[in-house]
Formats: sequence, C-alpha cells, structure tokens
Amino acid sequence: PAEMPGWALGYLGSAMKYTEAEDADAQLRRFLLECEKHEIPVSGFHLSSGYTTDALGRRRTFCWNTDKIPDPAGLAAEFEKRGVRLAANVKPYILESHPKFAALRRSGALIKELESERPQIAMAWPGGRNEKAPCAYIDFTSEAGYNWWVEQATETLLKVGIASLWNDNNEFQLPDDAARCAGFGDTLSLGEARPIQTLLMAHASYTATAQHDPSQPPLVLTRAG
Repeated sequence: PAEMPGWALGYLGSAMKYTEAEDADAQLRRFLLECEKHEIPVSGFHLSSGYTTDALGRRRTFCWNTDKIPDPAGLAAEFEKRGVRLAANVKPYILESHPKFAALRRSGALIKELESERPQIAMAWPGGRNEKAPCAYIDFTSEAGYNWWVEQATETLLKVGIASLWNDNNEFQLPDDAARCAGFGDTLSLGEARPIQTLLMAHASYTATAQHDPSQPPLVLTRAG
C-alpha cells in the first residue's frame, strides 16, 4: 500500500448519528470531550454525509449544511487542536436537486446517455431510509469532471481543514452499461469504464489532497475499487 500519514495508524472514529443530528456541531465537539474524559486515544474521525444535507435532508456533495455546522473551519481547527483529523464523506453522484447539477451538465462533466448529450440518470440514495432520487454520476474520464472534483475538494473541504476524503458510494451503479464515458477523448462504455471511474475518483481525491499539503502523504479512503 501507499505510504500513509502517521495519524492514520491510530483509532479512526465513525458514527453516522453525529452529522445527522440538528445540533451536529455540538455533538461532534462532545465526542472530543468524551474521548478525553474516558482517556480514549483517537487520531481521526469520519464525517458522515449528514454534514452535506439541505432542508429536505438530501445529500449535496461539496456543500456544507451551515445550520448543523455553522463554522466548518472552526470545527476542524478544534479537532486538530486536540490531535484529531477529520475525513469527510464524498459521493460521485450528483442529485438533480444539487445546486451545481445544471452547470455540470453543461460542462460535459457527467456520464451521458448512449445516443444523446443528456446525462445518464440513475436512482441513488438522497438521505432518508429506503428513499431513491434521480442523479447523475461524475465522469472522471472527462477533463471537466476530473478537474471539477479536484477544485471542489480543495475549495470546500481541504481549505477549511479537512484532512482526508472518504470516497463513498462509488460502485457507479448506473442502469445502462452502454452509457457513454468521455474516455480521455476516446469514448468508452460504462461497462468498460466502471472500474476506471472508481479508481479515478480516488485518484482525483489523492491529487487534491497531495497538492493541498505536500508536507505529508495523503490518506484516501474508498468504499469500492
């Protein structure tokens, strides 16, 4: 495996309930205090996707819910002061309700239908139990998609103090294997490109993290691939 930062070898806490709570900021800070109180050493913590929800509870990758977490940079600084790094959950699909969906569609950053320029729509988990909602997946074999990911990871997460990207839900579960991927200028079907998409999502996250802080090796967590 690739070299990892030293903090990644410690206990990495994770529980979905913290970021699902309306008072997520207070819950997360209390976790730190409880660990100190009970002398539990912890060096990292996973922010589940609740930190990205909108008013209806829908997940919006690279968007902070500032009602739940009013000061993301302040929260990250508090964790780091106590020796705990944050890893933030990110998903490669963009719900149609996402504020950047239209711009990504125009830029060619999404996997497309076989015979049109429309994005291939899939049904993905938006937030509630057993719910499904229409979405499209980032095409990491397109320059627009790859670069957008690196830029957004840097601007919305790394620059506020997030140390690692947790690449989640990246099996690329679209319904049509014939859907078109840019293929770096040589079109590929999704059936050919699915494992490449998963790998390139992690690669883009690695690139963003390495460029942002060259002083230590990046830690990239990935669910698939």
